[in-house]
Amino acid sequence: MQKQAFQALLDKYLSGNCSAEERATLEMWYLTYEAKDLPPLSPAQLEEIRQSAAPHIQRTARRSWLRWAAAAAVLVAVAIGAYMYQANHDRGITVEQLAAGQDVAPGERRAFLTLANGRRIDLNEQQGGIAVDSLGVSYLDGTPVAGAAGTAETSALITMSTPKGGGYRVTLPDGTRVWLNAASSLRYPSRFAADHREVELTGEAFFEVQKVLNTANERIPFLVKTAHQTVRVLGTQFNVTAYTEETTEATTVVEGVVEVTATDAGKPARIIPGEQALVQDNNVSKHTANLEQVTAWKNGNFFFDNEPLETVMRKISTWYDVTVVFEDAIAGEKFYGIIAREKKLSQVLKMLEKTKTVQFMIKGNTIHIYKR
Repeated sequence: MQKQAFQALLDKYLSGNCSAEERATLEMWYLTYEAKDLPPLSPAQLEEIRQSAAPHIQRTARRSWLRWAAAAAVLVAVAIGAYMYQANHDRGITVEQLAAGQDVAPGERRAFLTLANGRRIDLNEQQGGIAVDSLGVSYLDGTPVAGAAGTAETSALITMSTPKGGGYRVTLPDGTRVWLNAASSLRYPSRFAADHREVELTGEAFFEVQKVLNTANERIPFLVKTAHQTVRVLGTQFNVTAYTEETTEATTVVEGVVEVTATDAGKPARIIPGEQALVQDNNVSKHTANLEQVTAWKNGNFFFDNEPLETVMRKISTWYDVTVVFEDAIAGEKFYGIIAREKKLSQVLKMLEKTKTVQFMIKGNTIHIYKR
């Protein structure tokens, strides 16, 4: 409808001189115009509006324009309500609706092994972890891992990987225990060399390194290699975070002493309990660490201590195997809180929404984040 024609029809409408057909035309155009930026209605919804308008269209022209204005207002409310319902449906469901429906369960004990010959073995989700020794690979209760026979006969490389929403534990041939977080992998030999022990990590893991002596009664070093650093250990407990999507890798010492060297830099940084080495852009820096926060995932918790929303959502995405989309620019927001990782997704998101800074909408396997 052209602007001039619309104005002329509107003048007739307000003066009460419109025919029933003209009134209907104006009202339906108005409804469409008001909702032009919202998702389109379905044919069934449009028909419902037309049927709602029909009784009003059949009224005589002798009714005052005020009554027609009131009818138009009712129709506008109905239409906008229908449009908003459709818009919210397309946008997703709220955290409350998620909690009341098919909520997202937390991660589980899930992992798989990739043997040197490329064979993949899915590990038992009812077990807590595996152990590698001179007899091969078995679960922690002593049950052999099916398909892994013969791996101890040669020094073959084995990779244990966890998917998003997974986690597992492995005891290495030297007795070192490793807890592997979600979306991580650990590559290790079925037998360690006589003069050194070396593993490769992507993602996050907590290590309890067993002290091992050689024939000269000297400690055999333990090396953890990631994309951007090498961690050298003699016997200690420490956490390494080295996700490929993160720009910074972190090594935090709980017990003992480690040396951290950036891959292309020669001088190592020596860190002691309570300290953390950060590797970024081939530089190593030392900082005081919150050990409770760093090891919270191993102990079954999320611990957010002044963490940026991007980091918080990366952890949630990894543990619940969901995708995260930032619909609004939310810079500088920091979050505090502790919540068990055994909670369902809606419970974690509710805690974040209590800050009154963000709002979540969930559509399928994706969390959409809006600024409140």
